[in-house]
Amino acid sequence: MRNGKSIKDRYLWIAGIVGLLIFLVMTWFDPTVRQTYAVDHAGAQAKAVAFWKQQGVDLHAYESTVVMDSDQLADGYLGKYGLQEKFDLEGLRAEPIVYWTVTYYKQQSHDKYVTRIDPDTGQIVTWQRGGQAVEHDSDEAGALQKAQQALQTQGVEQGAPTLKTRTVDDHFIHTYTFEYQIPSSEFALGDMQLLYHVEVKGDTVSEVSYSYLTPTEFQTWHSTQEKIGMVLTGLSLLLTFVLFVLAFIFLFLVKQKKPWWSSLWLGLVVTGLFALSNLNEWPTLQQKFFEAGSSGVSLSIGLVVVILIVAILSVLMGGASYVMILTGGALVKEVDLTLWTPWRHPEWGTRLRRAMWRGFALCFIWLTLQNLFYWVAQHVFGVWFENDFSMSPSNMWFPLLMPLMAWLAGVQEETTYRLFGVTFFKKYWKSSFLACLLPAMIWALGHSMYPIYPVYTRFIELTLFGLLIGYCYLWWGFETVLFAHVAFDAVQMAMPFLFGGNGKELAVGILYLLLPIGVGYGLSLVKSTNAREGIKIPPL
Repeated sequence: MRNGKSIKDRYLWIAGIVGLLIFLVMTWFDPTVRQTYAVDHAGAQAKAVAFWKQQGVDLHAYESTVVMDSDQLADGYLGKYGLQEKFDLEGLRAEPIVYWTVTYYKQQSHDKYVTRIDPDTGQIVTWQRGGQAVEHDSDEAGALQKAQQALQTQGVEQGAPTLKTRTVDDHFIHTYTFEYQIPSSEFALGDMQLLYHVEVKGDTVSEVSYSYLTPTEFQTWHSTQEKIGMVLTGLSLLLTFVLFVLAFIFLFLVKQKKPWWSSLWLGLVVTGLFALSNLNEWPTLQQKFFEAGSSGVSLSIGLVVVILIVAILSVLMGGASYVMILTGGALVKEVDLTLWTPWRHPEWGTRLRRAMWRGFALCFIWLTLQNLFYWVAQHVFGVWFENDFSMSPSNMWFPLLMPLMAWLAGVQEETTYRLFGVTFFKKYWKSSFLACLLPAMIWALGHSMYPIYPVYTRFIELTLFGLLIGYCYLWWGFETVLFAHVAFDAVQMAMPFLFGGNGKELAVGILYLLLPIGVGYGLSLVKSTNAREGIKIPPL
């Protein structure tokens, strides 16, 4: 068995080095990896303040939120019909699909000022003011003139907007909503149209915005894809819950000694990282509250509710992981002692270091295989991506903490689907293929909400990768696939920092790349003082 492991390690290192070289080459020639914007988070905020100052608005007493966002439907339409390059290069008469949204609001009121900013040029592309009272009314002709002037500031020099709605409030102040569609001679991208909106409240322009209108059939198709993704994700949650129930039942049926303390600290890691990663997404949730018309008071209440929900879910997630690890750790003693090295094992430190280095080799093999998968998927099968800033460091409360999610995914998913899932089915089915396949499918279904289309793409990708990871687990053990998964995600999450454009972000990116090495070596230095005499030591 020792010689078999040695041969596998030799091939692993050769493949890992080749994978690293291929990954570096593919990354170098991939312009999307190095994509950065001229206007950063602070720059967008400064642009918004300067704009409203010109409008005579003092934002000193206001609080703010800044998020990167995009028009997902328009982005998806361009991707589906191969129009993204034309949109980027020709410019046409287009407004940006990706933009910063800067919102200033005041507690105890509905006052808010919203601006959208082009991250490439810094231009204010839309703005909205709400909540402030208007004293003087305006007739339709006056409102139309103000709407035309507002459109001219957006670069729309010609064309008359049409009145869509007219309302009057309790103070007899009229609100007029105008629309203007750019002619196809000026904007032509398939069947997608560009529509401007102007709202005039009384004698004040309260909103200037735009939207892309995609064909109804595409909207229906996209909505169906999202619904399918939700169903598949729900199925994954259900089947994962079934795995938890099985783990809970067999926790009491398996007579092997349980790794109580090793499981406890891993469960606590899941609890802490789950809470941290979810609370870190608060700015995105803030923006959702604003889109729903919430006030500053609602935001304060919402934050408290979010904290309570995250706290409850974190404890549940950590508890479930604890049960999975306990049962999986006991089952490995009946399947293969080399699948997980107990904390008190005399060679725990040595094995952990070797697992860490093996994990890095596997990481670059996986990254290369994933890049090749999507290259084929895009160029042969027409797969495309949509912008998704929900997990972008730009939208995090503490952006520099975002790559820690690599550790949450690595620990939680590997303990659930490999340490317990693969081990459990390997014990009762004996077939390595089936034992690896079923947990891989459940794991893959849970990634169906990613903005990659058609929606089944990620299921195919991660079922294949989950099958591969399962075999890697059976060959090299839990610690190896844990470090491989963490390193894999850490490399991808560190990319925005490595190409962020300043020394601080570069240093942070390098730190997260090296963190698995630091953790591996740091933990390996911990020596057990209570190693039991006569413990059976399986060969490395």
